[in-house]
Amino acid sequence: MGEGNGAVYSPMLEQYFEMKAKHPEAVLLSRVGDFYEAYGEDAETIARALQITLTSKEAGGGRRIAMSGVPHHALHTYLAKLVAQRRVVALAEQLEPPIPNKLVRRDVVRVVTPGTVIEEHLLERGLNNYLASVSTCGEAVSVAYADISTGRTAATAFVGETALDEAVTELMRLSPAEIVADLPADVRTVLERQMPGTRVSAPPIALVGAVDASARGSFSMEESRVVGRSLAVLDDFVRRVGLANAGPVLRTPEYYQSGTHLMIDANARKHLELTKALGGNSKATLLATIDRSRTAMGSRLLARRLLAPSLDRALIQQRQEHLEILIGDYAARASLQSLLDNVYDLERLSQKVRYRRAGPRDLSALQRTLTLLAPLRAALPPLLEPLGATFGEHGELIALLERTLLDDPPATLVDGGVIRPDASAELAECVALRTQARERISALEERERARTGIKSLKVKYASAFGYSIEISNSNRSSIPADYVRKQTLTNGERFITPELKELEQAISSAQTRQLRLEEAVFQDLVEQVAGRVERLLTTADALAELDVFCGLAEIASERGYVRPVLIDGRRLEILDGRHPVVEMLVGNEFVPNDLHLGEELTRFMVLTGPNMGGKSTFLRQAALLVILAQIGSFVPARSMTLSVIDRIFTRIGAGDDLASGQSTFYVEMAEAASILRRCTSRSLLLIDELGRGTSTVDGLAIAQAICEYLLGLERQMPMVMFATHFHELVALDERWKALGNFHVTAVENTVTSGAPVFSHRVLPGSTSRSFGIDVARMAGLPSGVVSRAKEIASALDERPTLSERVPLRAPLAAPNQREETQLTLGLEQKELKRSHLLN
Repeated sequence: MGEGNGAVYSPMLEQYFEMKAKHPEAVLLSRVGDFYEAYGEDAETIARALQITLTSKEAGGGRRIAMSGVPHHALHTYLAKLVAQRRVVALAEQLEPPIPNKLVRRDVVRVVTPGTVIEEHLLERGLNNYLASVSTCGEAVSVAYADISTGRTAATAFVGETALDEAVTELMRLSPAEIVADLPADVRTVLERQMPGTRVSAPPIALVGAVDASARGSFSMEESRVVGRSLAVLDDFVRRVGLANAGPVLRTPEYYQSGTHLMIDANARKHLELTKALGGNSKATLLATIDRSRTAMGSRLLARRLLAPSLDRALIQQRQEHLEILIGDYAARASLQSLLDNVYDLERLSQKVRYRRAGPRDLSALQRTLTLLAPLRAALPPLLEPLGATFGEHGELIALLERTLLDDPPATLVDGGVIRPDASAELAECVALRTQARERISALEERERARTGIKSLKVKYASAFGYSIEISNSNRSSIPADYVRKQTLTNGERFITPELKELEQAISSAQTRQLRLEEAVFQDLVEQVAGRVERLLTTADALAELDVFCGLAEIASERGYVRPVLIDGRRLEILDGRHPVVEMLVGNEFVPNDLHLGEELTRFMVLTGPNMGGKSTFLRQAALLVILAQIGSFVPARSMTLSVIDRIFTRIGAGDDLASGQSTFYVEMAEAASILRRCTSRSLLLIDELGRGTSTVDGLAIAQAICEYLLGLERQMPMVMFATHFHELVALDERWKALGNFHVTAVENTVTSGAPVFSHRVLPGSTSRSFGIDVARMAGLPSGVVSRAKEIASALDERPTLSERVPLRAPLAAPNQREETQLTLGLEQKELKRSHLLN
């Protein structure tokens, strides 16, 4: 056998390829002595991926096969590189001590995939690492996901014609490291294109028989079945990679439906830079700006909330009340955060226990964290005492850990010194024997010095040779006759005596017994802690909640954030709003602005103004303040009033989709189509420069048609902020009263030959100037090009505007359309200045 070509290999290679056949999707690394080795195609793969040497090995019959490997002590470094490349790695270990002339028994004990990583050095501290599954059943589609490192598990379902689209949107929100797609191959291929950078694979084994369909809640029977299927796919995959050997590893799933949180589409998440920055500045995200969490658990919870703000008004207001208490009590907040600074990652520690992979320092960290619960409760303001009750009681576990573990234990059990001697009578006896033996060695050393007269005589220990008496060459004449030479050194020699040999055997025996006993006691301790993992994870949830409250209270207090007011109806009003990220970067230079959207106000804002004037910042600012408000945070503004918003859509910028051969304009139109299909009267739409990717005529026509379609929805229209350089669109306010024109102000600076000065103020009315040519000159365009551009622009201004040939037309499909009025958008510049003054 071998790599599927019928070749016969040496026994070790036969063993390797038998294991490989069980995991064809993985790169197989097999432990051979001090190395992890790969052979054949896998050797070539890791040599390329890791940029390490590719060599060869005798394969039998005079043939050789490609071989490559990495040292066992550096495995974590190379594993990190392979996982970062979204590769699957199977690790085979030696299951018995090597015996000469006998093939060591080996088997795969773990398959590491991007979504099943539990090693701390492969994980981001403050972000979840999700493994997701997606399944279909009839017209229903389910998404289930879990963070294997924390056990957090959830599932949802969608039904109807848009079910698959909704499922993909949810997957994009989660941004999983890996997806197990229980879908037809062609649909799976589409999903791979839509989620580049995420590993997508088919389920490793076909589901046989019934799946658990107990996920009732508010799900229909069909939804329950598909949810049960997606969870079964998830569970099968976890078992396949070798993480469920000690029992279930996933927490009880949280079932939810899409209407429970503010939906932020993939484009909005990207352009709003909620958790990931578009540029290279990792601090330029909303998460980085407001995250003052002292624990990794708090950072992960805050990130989850930013990606799925709540629609539950009562829950939002309860969070606001907790923040208000902590903002007003600086002393309590400072005390709580000082304690939280010493809290370890209880979520991931608990999961390591569940996997039976926890080491001595992990349990010590667990113990230290649990001992902080009492002082944390005591530091809570009286009105937050109910939160302290959710920490749970762990007195018995704390006592067990304290009486079993030594203070500051080593990282591993290899050398002992982990378990308190009095944890076991037999262990205490071994420790006493070793202590007495060491004392006897010290006494022997003193006697031998006196007997030989060699003051420099020393009893030393070497791992390869054991105990010996070391004497320098200068004292060779004083060596007693009963000394037996053991080793010759450059500057001296080492000897052994019967008494020293007897002591060495006593120490070695006691040490071996001690290590064996400590390992047994420690494993029993891990099992006892494992039985309490669910309670520990509940405590972790409570600590994360407190940490987020304290962190948001700190940023609110520091930056002057205010409590948003939640009301019924459809309204979004902000006074002196500030972009939280930009404000943090530029400080007091940031210019605040007002926003008034809603019933009996402007519901459709058309925003004009110069390039670089701040239109995009203003649009993003509105969305970020809504998101902050609906996670229960305070916001950077003088005041904010809003009704709960169900969805945020953005159409901001675009680029060619090279993988699917789609142009910038196609991507832009696809995004616009998705927005129009899925928005509701409670949604917020942010549209920036729609129609730029095609000719001016087509771009203006499409932009106007989309505006008319949305305006034609009347009371069903979402709140819209539409930034544009198509100044012709400002005349839409003559037809629809729900539309309001606003502009970002700028003036010409006569000192610098007309270069614009941006005030970044948003005021009522429209503007006819984009200052595009001036901005081009500021960017360094050659003066000749700038001059010619001005000539061409002047010539174009003298001809009738394109929009004179585009009369306003109400969309045929728009409901409740008022009698159509024919308007002409061809306006001279002086007419466009009718309702504002340029500063």
